[in-house]
Amino acid sequence: MSLNLSITAAKSVFISANEQISLITTNSDVYRIRLFLNEYRNSKMTYKSYKSIMFRFYLWVYHNKLTLDTLTRANILAYYNFISDPDPTWFGKSHKYESPKWKPFSKKLSINSILLHMRIIRQMFSYLFNIDLLEKNILSYPIHQKPTTTDQYKSIRILLTSELNLLENYISALPTKSYKQQEVKARISLLFKLLYYTGCRKSELSNARMSDLEITRDQVWINVFGKGNKYGKIPVPIPLLQEIEKYRKFHLLPSLFHRKSIETHIPLIIKSTTKPYQSVSSDWIYQTVKKICHRAANLQVDPVIAYKMQLVSPHWFRHTSATTQLESGIDMRIVQNNLRHSSIQTTLRYLHTSNDYRYFETISKFPRKLIVDNFFS
Repeated sequence: MSLNLSITAAKSVFISANEQISLITTNSDVYRIRLFLNEYRNSKMTYKSYKSIMFRFYLWVYHNKLTLDTLTRANILAYYNFISDPDPTWFGKSHKYESPKWKPFSKKLSINSILLHMRIIRQMFSYLFNIDLLEKNILSYPIHQKPTTTDQYKSIRILLTSELNLLENYISALPTKSYKQQEVKARISLLFKLLYYTGCRKSELSNARMSDLEITRDQVWINVFGKGNKYGKIPVPIPLLQEIEKYRKFHLLPSLFHRKSIETHIPLIIKSTTKPYQSVSSDWIYQTVKKICHRAANLQVDPVIAYKMQLVSPHWFRHTSATTQLESGIDMRIVQNNLRHSSIQTTLRYLHTSNDYRYFETISKFPRKLIVDNFFS
C-alpha cells in the first residue's frame, strides 16, 4: 500500500473519530490509543502533543500491516530507528491534518523529540497492559539506545549574552513609522523579554492574561498554568516589569499599580484590541521567534553565530533563562520553582551546560593561587 493511501485510511478512523471513543470497535488499535489519549484531555497542550505522537506511531503500524497485538520488540526498535531517520517520502511542508498534502514529518526530529516519542509510546503500552487491553507489554524493559547528532547547538540550546544582545539590537531597530509598526514592535519586544525573564513555555504565555500579574507588598509576580495544568508563580524582574508597564501604556492601560479592573478579559500579549481583546496563539509565538531570529541571523557576519540563530525556537529561552539564573548565583531550589520543574534533577541539567561559564569557573578558580605558588615559585 502506498503511503498516501495509508495516510488517507488512517485518518479516516483516527482523526475523524475525534473523541467519540464509544463509536469505535473496542478491540481496535484506534480505540485503545484513543482511550490512552483521553487520560490527558484536561491538559490541552499535552493532549495535542501526545495525539500527534500517537498518530505518527499508529500510521507507521498501519502502513506496515501490523497491529498493537502483533508488534514485537524488534518492530519497536525498527520504529525507533525509523523516526531517528525517516524515509524522505514521509516528509512534506507543514499542513493541518485535514489537508490532503499533510505528511507525518516537516523536518527531522530532534533528539529530545525522538526520546519523547518513545517515552509516550512506552507509557501507552504500560497503560493498556495494566487495564487488560494488551496481553503483553513489549516495552516493560526500556530501550537504552540513544540517538546521536553532530549538531552541537541542537543539544545545547542556550543563547549567550552576545547573542541575546544581537536580538535586542535587532528588535530595537524595528520600524515605527506607522501605528501598526509600533504595535508590532511593542508586542515582539514584550514577547522576547517574557520568554527570557520568566522561562515560560509558549503555551503558557499565549494563555496568560493581564489578571495573572499579581502585586503583593510591592512585589510583582506572574501566575501561570503549565504542563498538566501545573500552577506556577514567577517573580517579575525589574527589566521585565518596565517592559510590561511600557506595553500597557502603549495600549492606554493604567500602570499595574493603579489598575481599575481585574483585567481577566485582557491578554498578557495582545493580538488585537478590537472588543473583545484577542490573544496571540502558541503558533504565533513560535513563528515570530523563528522569524526574528532568522532575520537577525541574516545580518550576522559570523557564519557560526548566524547558523546557530537559525535554529533558535521559543524553548531555547527557557533553557537560557534557567542557565542564566543558576550562573547568577540564584539558589537551585528557587530556579526549580521558577521553572516549575517537578524534580531538582531537571534543574541540575542546566548547571553546567554553558561552556563559557564552565571555562570561566575553571580558569578563574583552578588551580588555587597557593598551589600555583608552591609548584611554580
